[in-house]
Amino acid sequence: RRGYISCMATENSSTERDRIIDALTGEWSAIRELVSTFDEDDWGAETPCPGWSSRDIIAHIIGTESMLAGEQTPSSGDEMPSFVRNEIGELNQAWIEHFRGVDTAELLDRFDAISGSRAETLRAMSDADFFAESWTPEGKGTYAKFMRIRIFDCWMHEQDLRYATSAPGGMESPAASIAVEEMIGKLGYIVGKRASAPEGSTLTLR
Repeated sequence: RRGYISCMATENSSTERDRIIDALTGEWSAIRELVSTFDEDDWGAETPCPGWSSRDIIAHIIGTESMLAGEQTPSSGDEMPSFVRNEIGELNQAWIEHFRGVDTAELLDRFDAISGSRAETLRAMSDADFFAESWTPEGKGTYAKFMRIRIFDCWMHEQDLRYATSAPGGMESPAASIAVEEMIGKLGYIVGKRASAPEGSTLTLR
């Protein structure tokens, strides 16, 4: 909770903007470094994300950043897998299906291109644009908040990749710190409202 409040106190500052951008671009670099060691079995490994292999997670990240760069989502088939349950899931799956026939080298080239392009875009944004009101996956917020969610998403997917390939790590990075802040910031809602914890309850998180 303290970390979350501290973060909110610095919102709209250039320091917080740089912290978010550095963490997000650093996370992309960490993922790229991790997958550079993958063999064929690692690329096909099943991850904790239902129906997704390691390769699919990279395709998902490419797709999301491509949408944020203004690219149109590829058309998808009429039927979606059973694990796709909402509109965002359909968008994610459309990108994954789009990259099914692409070989690994080309997939990595696409990852390098979109992460590089998005990094340039983010660093060129003014503070006013970066902290402007924006849609986010959690509803109305700011573009900065959206990028914090992107950090959380990418860091969690790094952990998915590490779990699938028995390669633990990535727990001490700036992206990990922001991901934990995002989780802590939601505990009140998750525990108090969704789990209906009684007033005065104490939560131990391990």
